[in-house]
Parts: sequence; structure tokens; C-alpha cells
Amino acid sequence: MIAGTGRGRRRLPLGSNAGPLSGVGATIEHVFDDGYQVVPAELEETPAGAALSAVLERIDPQRVSPYDTVRLVAAQRRQLAHQQACFHACAREAALADPDAEGGRAERDVAESGDELRAVLSASRTAVARLLDLADAAQRHPRLGAAWRTGEVDEQRVAILVRWTAALSAEHAAAVIAELIDQAGAMTPSRLIERIQALAKALDPAWAEKLYRQARRQRRVRARCTDAGTVNLSALDLPMHGGVRSVRRINALAARAQAAGRPGLIDTIRADVVLALFHPDNAGADDAEIVAAVLAMANDDDPHPHRSPDPAQAPPDDPTPPDDPTPPTHPTPTGDPTSTSTGDSAPLSNPTPPSDPIPPGDAADDGADPSGSIGAGAAGGRRPTRQSRFELRVGLGTLLELDDRPARLPGWGVIAAGVARELAPAHADAEWRVAVTDDSGALIAALLAGRRPAHTTTTPQEPPITGAPRPVVELHVTEAGLARLRPREHVGWTSFLADLQQQLSRWRAARDEDLAAQDAERRAAEPDRPWDEPLDAEAWARVAARRRVRVREALARFRPRHCVAGS
Repeated sequence: MIAGTGRGRRRLPLGSNAGPLSGVGATIEHVFDDGYQVVPAELEETPAGAALSAVLERIDPQRVSPYDTVRLVAAQRRQLAHQQACFHACAREAALADPDAEGGRAERDVAESGDELRAVLSASRTAVARLLDLADAAQRHPRLGAAWRTGEVDEQRVAILVRWTAALSAEHAAAVIAELIDQAGAMTPSRLIERIQALAKALDPAWAEKLYRQARRQRRVRARCTDAGTVNLSALDLPMHGGVRSVRRINALAARAQAAGRPGLIDTIRADVVLALFHPDNAGADDAEIVAAVLAMANDDDPHPHRSPDPAQAPPDDPTPPDDPTPPTHPTPTGDPTSTSTGDSAPLSNPTPPSDPIPPGDAADDGADPSGSIGAGAAGGRRPTRQSRFELRVGLGTLLELDDRPARLPGWGVIAAGVARELAPAHADAEWRVAVTDDSGALIAALLAGRRPAHTTTTPQEPPITGAPRPVVELHVTEAGLARLRPREHVGWTSFLADLQQQLSRWRAARDEDLAAQDAERRAAEPDRPWDEPLDAEAWARVAARRRVRVREALARFRPRHCVAGS
């Protein structure tokens, strides 16, 4: 096996005259005429520690083949993580050192030892405390410590696992760490935090709900002067609903100001929006006056983006898009969202037309942001942050209180089941989508709910945010789970659930017709091929006719960003 990828190189196993590398499973270094230094083929299998350190010490990164540089980085990262684990372990032993205690170690950290660590490391008490917290966690959780020492996880991911499980009980923290430790090394930090939040809130929903209530009671505003003389203004521990809506309004106003010609980075414009909203000179001002104030706050030395804003992309004063007679490219069979069937669920009152129905597997090809863009539709339109749009993703069983699985707010994170049950009814006027999946999570049907639970109202309780994308509530349920539900057993949800089951039934029928038509077309295209069943030309004609009728009905019912009742 060739160790490197350079021209004319070969792998030379160590012999008895290998010198100081003998016994570490390394390969003799050799430089051939191409000038590249050989990287041992067994580098990935060499365990972190003395063996890997000896191999890496003899490799000059500047002389390694371009194809081997990434291998070298991965090996150095494993070795660095190993050394970090050893460093933290030594710091912990130093904190426990006590000459007067039995065995020379105290049961708890000795204050004098902590002071010695501060002097040796030239670090603050906070930094030393964080250092010892990680060291103690590696001792409390053997699998975490072992993964750290072998280089499977680095210090950053260990710190994330420790910090985001600190509020959990010892048993729940151990369960979360044990579940994620084998995957943590391959996750990005943000993905790891999200997984920790989801697992923690699913393990103990009551604890997650209590934690949210306690934090919400401590909501407050903080202002402080920075070293540069500027002011930092923060609002902390706000309720989820109010905080999300406030940020959406700030983003929408900033987007309108930018599209109206305000120069500068979007973050700078958002900061000026906050100033304009709370400045006493603008008390009682409407959105147009706030935007005008933001335009007047521009400074010549503000940083500028790479491209100038286009006033043509400004959000319309009326967020409802105009009628477009052009039929969609991909009609999707689904239930009629304008259904007005009777029952105990609230019908939609003047609903805002939903977005284009897109069949599963079809990607948006118009360059639009899938999370919803302000003033979308024009090619090259601006793509706001995910916080510009409210999009709640929650299980149908969670809203029905059949389980307490946490929900997600893209751009915000994981939220407890109780918080999701408060947010969903408050956004009954939003577009409610239902994703029906199989047991493996693969999408089967994408439905649009035409009804709402009886305890909600589709009349907006607050005026809509001009220019902001329409909120979305996305419900998840398995096909088997939806079929098992008995609508009459869920008070207030009877018509809502019955409508979804009817839509899914129609979706299945349409899917079966598609499969039958495809099979008939294959049979017609290959008449000489022996099939299990003889081709029935009349049956094929009936299937094709039904398919054409269904497509015409879908084209009449769905238009881009509109939902029109079929005839």
C-alpha cells in the first residue's frame, strides 16, 4: 500500500534499526524526487498520545503532499484534543492537591490550589472555574472523558455538552451526554446545541416548562456603557411569543428602510430601527415615519454592503400579493383549503392565500428563500434571516396533548411543548401546513389545513406586520398516527382532524391513480414485453381520463400564492 500520494513514493515499514520510532507503528520518513514527504498510511489508525505525537513530530507540514494535508490536520486535531484532556486532568489534580490530606488529595477543590492555578496560568477566577468544570465533568462522565482523551471530541464540544446540560439533573445530564458523545465529533457546534436542547426537553418536559416560566419571570432590560463610549441595550428573558414578534417587526422595518435606499449593513439598519422605535421624538409614529427616521439616521462612515439596495425590491404596502392567472408548474393533489364543512373547528375567516403548493421532492427553482422572503418574487430578491419569518414546527400529537415532544422555531431553536401549545393557537391566522410521513420520516403527503381548532380564532388579534412574510405553523404526523386518531375523541379538534383524514384519503387515491397510469403507460410503451397481467386498454383509458380531470381541477384550484375555490 502506498503511504502518500506523491509521485514515485512507497511505504517503508520500520525495521529493527528504526531508532526512536521503533514500536509505535510508524513509517520511515523519506523524501523522493517530487519533494513531498511521505505521510504514514496508518496515520488514522495511530491512537492519540505518545505514538501519534512521535509520528507528527517528524512530519513537516510544509513538505507534505497537497493530498495529505487534510489527513495531517485531522491527526493534529486528535492529538490536540488528547493534550487538552491531559491538561484539564492535571489542572483538576492541582486543584485537589493538599499535603495534609490522606493520599495528598482533598475531596473538594482547595482554595489555595485554585489561587496557585490562577498565578501559574495568569487567568481570572472565572477562567479557572470553567477549566475545572470541564475537568470535573470528564471525571463524572467516564465516556465523555474517554472520548476526549482519544481525540474523538475536542474541548469546544466538551464545553458545549457540559454547559448545555448544567441545568439538568445528574441522571438526565448523563443520559444526554451518553446519547450524543459518539456523534458529537461529527456535528457542528450549533447542531450539537440543538440536539442537546431537543433531548433535554424531551427527557423531562415538566422541567423544561418550569425552566421557561422561571426565566420569563426574570425578564428585564439592561443598558451599559462600553469602553468605546457606545451603549449596549439588551432585553433579556422575554416571552417567546412577544420576543419573536418584536424581532420580526424590527427585521421588516429594516428591510423596508434598506429597500427605500438606506445605505449600510442590515445589522446597522436594525440597530437604527431599535433606536427610532424607542426614541421619545418618535412617540406615536407609524411605520412610514419610523422608516423615514431610520433613513435620516444614516452616517457617512457607516459600513456598506457589497451591493446597493434596489428600491424596486421594497416590500409592498399591502403584503397580499395580486392575483396571478398563471397556473403553477407543478400542481399538487391536496384537499381544498377553502373547505367550509360544518363541525366544531373554526373555519378560516378571510384567510391570506397560502403559498404555492409544491409536490414532495420538488425544489424551489425561482431563487426564493425557502424560509420566506420579504418582497420575494423578483429574481435576485433579498434573503432575510430566518428570524424574519415565524415558522413553528410541531408534532400534531403535541398540540393534541398526546405527547410532550419539543417543537422547533427555525432561527430560534428548540422550545418546550407547553410553549408550542401557546404559540400555535396565537397564530391561527397563519398558514397551517401538515407534513404526513411514514414511520421512517419520509414525506408522504403535504396538506394544507382548511380548518382551525374551535378554541382559536383566525381573525388576527394584532395588525399584520407590513412587509413581513406570512407566519407558518407546520404540523408533523405519521400516516399511521393520523389514521389512528378518532376525531370525535378530541374536543375542539373534530372537524380539523376529519378534514385532514379526508385530504389524506384523496391524496392516497391520487397517488394510486398516478401509479396505475404510470404502469399502464409502461405497458403501452412495451406491448411485446410479457406482463403478469394482460393490458386492459379500456382500463388504461379510464385511468388516463381521471388523471387529466384531476390535473385540470388542480390547475383551477391552485395558483401562485393564491388559493381559489374550484368550481
